[in-house]
Amino acid sequence: MLLPVGIFYVLRALDVSVYLSLLVSAALSAIPNLRDLATKRRLEGLSAYFMAMSLGAAAVSLVSGGTQFLLARDAALTGVTGMWFLMSVRSRRPLAYLISRPMAEGRLRWPTDWEHLWVASPQFQRMWRVASLLWGIGTLMDAAARVLMAYTLPADTVPALSTALYVLTSLILFVATNAYYARCGVFDPRSEMRRVSGISSHPIVSPEQMTCYPCPQPVTRCAQCPTPSRRSRVGNRSPAPQ
Repeated sequence: MLLPVGIFYVLRALDVSVYLSLLVSAALSAIPNLRDLATKRRLEGLSAYFMAMSLGAAAVSLVSGGTQFLLARDAALTGVTGMWFLMSVRSRRPLAYLISRPMAEGRLRWPTDWEHLWVASPQFQRMWRVASLLWGIGTLMDAAARVLMAYTLPADTVPALSTALYVLTSLILFVATNAYYARCGVFDPRSEMRRVSGISSHPIVSPEQMTCYPCPQPVTRCAQCPTPSRRSRVGNRSPAPQ
């Protein structure tokens, strides 16, 4: 994200025109992403999203247009992203779920088996559909702001402001959606959402000794396991016997 902005301002300091600086910065910033795509072969979650955004920006730069068009090119990408989020709301798995799962499942108080929770909890499904709706609306508003900046502000200020807008939009949406997730109870093992499915944030429960791994306490006395009757066993999601 910062690479094309840095290249742009270096070229402008060398008295290169705004239009040519935008073209060169977009083209050069695509090289590391193409290399990563060739070496990693497969990307998931936010890595795939940011790479698609970067390569998409480079591709849009090749389309014939004026300086304002190049400055507004990121608006096309965030606009497409917003539409993608909105169209996924009623799909089998909304986009917010698909992007978040590789990074969050089983980490930072998130539950461990999202697919099981998706099937067991309609509230969990609704949470991700609402989150996709929020991200869709937010990114479309971001796209509109980028077009406004490109056609009303001095050209030399737009790349820096565009990067700042990425950070601001992402921060607002991240905080808002995580506050919504907390309100839904996904981080609380005692919430209705988690109790319905019997899933907790602990990755393993030993069926032989009935102790909470890696906690040394028996499940029935573990303070972090408020509902031991619903603790999941390894390879078996049925409730543990009393």
